[in-house]
Amino acid sequence: VDPAKRLCVGAGINTHDYRERVPALLEAGVDALCFDSSDGYSDWQAEALAWVKENHPDVPTGGGNVVDGEAFAFLAEAGADFVKVGVGGGSICITRDQKGIGRCQSL
Repeated sequence: VDPAKRLCVGAGINTHDYRERVPALLEAGVDALCFDSSDGYSDWQAEALAWVKENHPDVPTGGGNVVDGEAFAFLAEAGADFVKVGVGGGSICITRDQKGIGRCQSL
C-alpha cells in the first residue's frame, strides 16, 4: 500500500518490446517493473535495465531469474533494484525440460 492507501502494482515484462510497454504501463499506473526471463544472466536484461534506469530512474525495476551469486551481481551492477532468484521451480515451468537447468528458490 502506498502513502495514498492504494495497492502497489508491479508488472512483469520481457526484454523484446519493453521500449513500447514500459511507458504504457507507467501511464496506466504501474509502480514497479520486473524483467522476467528463464535466463536473467544476459546482456538483454542488462540493456533493458539500463534503458529503464536512464528513462525512468524513479521506477523500482528488477530482473531475473538467476541462480547464483555471479548472476545476481551482474543484474545488481546493471541497475536492478531487486533480483528474482530461482529457475524452473514453478509448477507449470518447463525451463528444466527445455534448457536442462534449474534451481529452486529455497535451498
